[in-house]
Amino acid sequence: MAKPIKEEIKPCPRCGHTEAEQVQFTWWGGILGAAMLHQVKCKKCGLEYNGQTGETNQKNIWIYSAIVFAIILVVILIQAFLHR
Repeated sequence: MAKPIKEEIKPCPRCGHTEAEQVQFTWWGGILGAAMLHQVKCKKCGLEYNGQTGETNQKNIWIYSAIVFAIILVVILIQAFLHR
């Protein structure tokens, strides 16, 4: 679910429209990822992008996902090591 943004946002990198809604949840980052990356959705074309920078979050999403994966892997390895 999206809600209107109160702070100033950058225009959409695809269509240049300046109205967007803050994204509350994403499949890749849940609530935390969307908030950390300032994810917004353009009201005109529907593109999701970083409202602070005006750029897509593609690279940041990959980095975020890799960090989350690494943390999960470390936790699993620690659990396996402790339960030998």
